[in-house]
Amino acid sequence: MRSQKNSSKRIFRRVPARIPVALSTHLKAPDVDHGASIVQLSFLGARVKTGVPLKPGQSVQMIRLTGSYAPVPASVAWVGALKSAVEGHVGLKFTDPLRARISVS
Repeated sequence: MRSQKNSSKRIFRRVPARIPVALSTHLKAPDVDHGASIVQLSFLGARVKTGVPLKPGQSVQMIRLTGSYAPVPASVAWVGALKSAVEGHVGLKFTDPLRARISVS
C-alpha cells in the first residue's frame, strides 16, 4: 500500500495549456463534436474545460482543432463537482498515451 506522501507525487509533469479541442462521444462516427479546451496536459491525459455532461468511465475522442486532425481516444477519469472550483472541468485519461498526438507547441 502506498503511503500518503508517495501517493501525492505525479509520475509525469502537468503543463498548463490553452488548446482548443472538440470532444466526441460517438467513437465510431465522430459526427457530433462538442467544443472544449485543454487547460492542463500530461503524457497520460488532460484536464479539459467543457460544457458537455460526461460521466466517469465514459469513452470519448478528443480532436485538436489546430494542426493535424488526429482523434485521441480517452476515458473520463473524473468530473468536476457542481459549484466547485473545477465545475465544468473533466479529467481525461488517454487510452493509448503513446499514440496521443496532443502537444502544447
